[in-house]
Amino acid sequence: MPEGIEVQGMKELQKILKKLDDKVQTKVIKSALRASGREVIKSARRKLPSEYGTLKRSLATKILKPTGGGVGLLVGARTTTITKSGNRKRPKYDGFYATMVELGTLGSRTEKLSASTKRKKQWTRKGTDAVYNRRGTPRGLRPRPFLRPAFRDSKTKIIDAFVTQVNKAVDKELSKAKK
Repeated sequence: MPEGIEVQGMKELQKILKKLDDKVQTKVIKSALRASGREVIKSARRKLPSEYGTLKRSLATKILKPTGGGVGLLVGARTTTITKSGNRKRPKYDGFYATMVELGTLGSRTEKLSASTKRKKQWTRKGTDAVYNRRGTPRGLRPRPFLRPAFRDSKTKIIDAFVTQVNKAVDKELSKAKK
């Protein structure tokens, strides 16, 4: 289950936001969410070792529109998406393997392969007589959590960034409205 932060107790801020248009309110909240998401991304990039450069560059935020109303923020690696026309679109930096790095792969965890799963030691290619030997061990990739710890470690920075950005955006929108 995804972790989250709920910002409560900002009654003064809510009163000020109510004075603004609905579109402006949404714009202010979205900019604050993006600012807080950048804090998580900074922390996650620091936690990843240098060999995961593509994954570091693939980390991004995405604004979500829940069905119940309001807005939400998703922080993670950019991966292949499907466009409206049904085509696959790959980002410049595709971090499809982020879950494998965060959680590890089967061979590295305590789980064992089922008895029916057999790992071939040798195989041949179709149409050739060459025999290929399997190299390496079936240990898998050990977990290297980076995103969940980054979120937990930067909760105070997230809230500070959110409040700071909301204040900046509200001041900016109020000064626009006065003109």
